[in-house]
Amino acid sequence: MFTRSLFLVALGTLAAVGHSIVMWDENIQGDLTDDRFNPEFLSLSVGSNVLIGNTGFSDRDYFRFSLAPGQALTSVFLRDYVSVDDISFLAVQEGTFITEDPLNANVGNLLGWTFFGAPEVGVDLLPLMGSNWGSIGFAPPLTGPNYAWWLQQTGDPTSYALEFNVVPEPSTLLVTAGLALGLRRRAKRQG
Repeated sequence: MFTRSLFLVALGTLAAVGHSIVMWDENIQGDLTDDRFNPEFLSLSVGSNVLIGNTGFSDRDYFRFSLAPGQALTSVFLRDYVSVDDISFLAVQEGTFITEDPLNANVGNLLGWTFFGAPEVGVDLLPLMGSNWGSIGFAPPLTGPNYAWWLQQTGDPTSYALEFNVVPEPSTLLVTAGLALGLRRRAKRQG
């Protein structure tokens, strides 16, 4: 009975996660900041959060977000990439800004990083970032609370779309399932 209830709660959560929200579109909202000490704050919701941007010729896009208690970032899919240059750079650090000077960065201070391009469209970049050489490293999911991101293309103009997927942590699902089961049992006793 508990397993069935947990499954139903998880299924309901997945249904809620099925939508996509465009959290930033540089074509509409303007260029993300080039200031690594003051990254653009983006609001994430449970579900699919899309970032649409443009970079090139050393234009850097810095952004950050916070995960609420009980939330986890499970994946970062590259959804679109248009450029004649197949190598762009994405890095993440814990905290609210990027400590590394882009002209003299120490990857040992980054939580994770990766190169990406057209061949990675449809690929989850998060595990690649967490396992890349020299960085602090991590195993997804990321549970927060604060993360700063650095994206850049030093060559030709590049358009990209990244999808950040946020779900309730499994422990939150278990609590929710337990509450649902308890309420169901209570309703049966009263009915």
